[in-house]
Amino acid sequence: MQYSTNRLTIKADCDALLSIANKQKAELDFKKLSLERNQQGYLERSVQLSSDLQVTQSEITAMETVISGLPAGETKEDMLSRKKKMEYRLFLLEEQNEKYGVIALLEKEMEVSLVEKQLTEVTLFNQTIEAHKATLP
Repeated sequence: MQYSTNRLTIKADCDALLSIANKQKAELDFKKLSLERNQQGYLERSVQLSSDLQVTQSEITAMETVISGLPAGETKEDMLSRKKKMEYRLFLLEEQNEKYGVIALLEKEMEVSLVEKQLTEVTLFNQTIEAHKATLP
């Protein structure tokens, strides 16, 4: 972006802008660090969730097979109860996957990328102001 540095006529104004930009850079650096740590947690959690989802779905399928071969009675009722609990666990895992799974991971990656672009622009702004300040008397 082209900045209107030609409107700056005194070094004090440049210093004020540099101070603002440096504060913004520090905030963005902190935000990036926080997002990267958060992103790592999402990465680890998404892998675990994916595994848990597959295992739970397999267990439910196995239970359905066993239940279909059982005669009516206490054992079948017990297995049906266990299956309901596994279905509830699957439901909870699917909810967690929406919040902490691959989609959330990619969203965090996008946020990191946006902050990196902002940092690049702040650096460019600082360089532009420093260059103009050097031309002032």
